[in-house]
Amino acid sequence: MASDFPRLWCDPNTPSLERKRMMRLIITDVTLMKGDTLHAHVRFTGGATHHLDLPLPKTLGQLRTTDAAVVREIDRLIDTYTDSEIADYLNERGIRTLTPSPFTRGRITKLRHIYRLKDRRTRLIEAGMLTPSEVAARCGVEVSTVHLWRRRGLLRAHPINDKGEYLYELPLAGLPNKYAQKAANIAVHDITAAATCVG
Repeated sequence: MASDFPRLWCDPNTPSLERKRMMRLIITDVTLMKGDTLHAHVRFTGGATHHLDLPLPKTLGQLRTTDAAVVREIDRLIDTYTDSEIADYLNERGIRTLTPSPFTRGRITKLRHIYRLKDRRTRLIEAGMLTPSEVAARCGVEVSTVHLWRRRGLLRAHPINDKGEYLYELPLAGLPNKYAQKAANIAVHDITAAATCVG
C-alpha cells in the first residue's frame, strides 16, 4: 500500500470502508480551526504534518439560495413570458432548481416574491398597455367585445399570467370602422388635453 496508495485510493473498486481504514493507517489526527476559512492541521503517523486552508462549507440558507444568474434570467424573461412559460423555457435548457428538480409555475411565482421581481402585469402597464376595461371605455363597447376582438386578432394582446388574462396595446387601427374612428378621436382628445395642460 505504501508504494501504490494513489492507485488504490482512486480505484473505483476500492470500497469506502477500505478507504477509511487506509486513512487511519497513515493519519494520526486532524485538528480543525474555523475562521474566515477552515484551517486543518493534519498529523501523519510518521510524524510529518500538513496544513490546509479550506473554504467554509455553505450554510443551509446559502444552499437554498437560487443562483444569482438564474434569478437575473428569470427577471429578464418576465418581460416576455408568463410564469409557466418561464418554467418551460428553463427546463428545456436543462436549468434546474437547487433540489435539483424541474422548475414549475409555482416555483417561478415563489422566486418572484422572494427576490421582489416586478410582475409581468406591472411591467406591461408601465409600458403603456391597457386593461380590457380601459379598451372598452375608449371604444365605447362592452368588455366582452374586447375579448372577442382579441380572439379574432383585431387587438394586440399580451398575456399577463397563466389564467388567460391579457393587457392590450393602444387600439387605434384594425378595429371595425366605427370603433376605430371613436378610439382615434379619444386618442386625439387625450393628446390635445395633455398639450393644453402643458401649455
